[in-house]
Amino acid sequence: MQVPPLDSEPMVPRGVRLPVSIDARVEAAAKAAGVKPSTWIRQCIEVGLTEQEHDRPVSLAALRRAIAHATQESPRAA
Repeated sequence: MQVPPLDSEPMVPRGVRLPVSIDARVEAAAKAAGVKPSTWIRQCIEVGLTEQEHDRPVSLAALRRAIAHATQESPRAA
């Protein structure tokens, strides 16, 4: 049994219903990351909340256009 550090925030159990296919993907992702599924889910929630609070959503298409534009070679003055 792992004992959480004394300075860690108390955890609240929360039940989440997932489709079987999503649960299988979560299990696989957690295994690949070397963590328990609950830890992996918590990390995803933390990332999602951080992005929501500190960033604006952008479409994948707009992001790809920006990357393509930024990586194009610009003519340099000789």
